Amino acid sequence: MKKTPGKLRQIVAANIRELQRRRKLSLHGAMRAGGPPIGRAANGKHGASLETLERIALSLNVEPWRLLLPDVDMRITPEAVKLTNLLSGLTERQRAKIMESIAEQVKANAEILSELAP
Repeated sequence: MKKTPGKLRQIVAANIRELQRRRKLSLHGAMRAGGPPIGRAANGKHGASLETLERIALSLNVEPWRLLLPDVDMRITPEAVKLTNLLSGLTERQRAKIMESIAEQVKANAEILSELAP
């Protein structure tokens, strides 16, 4: 008996295929990077465990949650990849301190821009 893919399974499959397309990664290439589960999840006919979704996301260089949401902008810049790799080597405290610093800079820039606005 053939199963009909559920809504979430369809979303995950569509996101995997879109990421493959944007990275010009064939299913064969993706399977080498993520193993056979990526092919099964990409066709939308098989579910994937959380561990498998993590492996697939890692092989596609995205956060796992991006595979679960429909219509999520999945553009990944080289700078974002570098930042992700840099942050992954830090402790939680170090990451929090960096994020706090970034938030302060964004707030300061927003204030400057609001003063310049007509």
